[in-house]
Amino acid sequence: MHRQVVESVSVLFELYDGDSGGYVASGSPGEQVPTGWLLTAAKFEVQWPTDAERAALVRSHFGARRFAFNWGLARVKADLDAKTVDPGHESVGWDVSSLRWAWNRAKHEVAPWWAQNSKEAYSAGLADLARALSNWSSSSDGKRRGRRVGFPRFRSATGNGRQRKPSWSASIAGVCTCGAKPPTSSPLSSRAHTATS
Repeated sequence: MHRQVVESVSVLFELYDGDSGGYVASGSPGEQVPTGWLLTAAKFEVQWPTDAERAALVRSHFGARRFAFNWGLARVKADLDAKTVDPGHESVGWDVSSLRWAWNRAKHEVAPWWAQNSKEAYSAGLADLARALSNWSSSSDGKRRGRRVGFPRFRSATGNGRQRKPSWSASIAGVCTCGAKPPTSSPLSSRAHTATS
């Protein structure tokens, strides 16, 4: 079952040197980037699986990730509350390995259905939480540059009213093993296709 989920979101893509504005205006993604270029990042969107069964599996894995994040955040908040009452209270660490250790001990009780999803879905949620806690801690201690980061909030299926877009920024590094010049130094975009068979 886990393999079906991974294959549901497998991305096969071609890289082009155009940008989204040019694509909207002309319908052309630009020139295809030649083989051999070192790519530092890419901007693409993943198409949702058209098969209802695969879409349900993907949705389940995203839900598992969100569940682990929310479970870990509830645990951290409970530990903080307990620490105010009893300063000797043993709290779970805020690093990924500590959160995963606590999850592995509690998952049979708090999520008896956990085995229906990949363990990496839960690990990703806990890694998100560890990063959010670290960002908050660094921000509140004045060690983090930029605007202040708030304490992590529970996640909902709708993203707390915020839309999360499945896209990433990109550029061409300009390093080619074939010796050619890059076609352009503009942001790189690509078209992504989801395996549906």
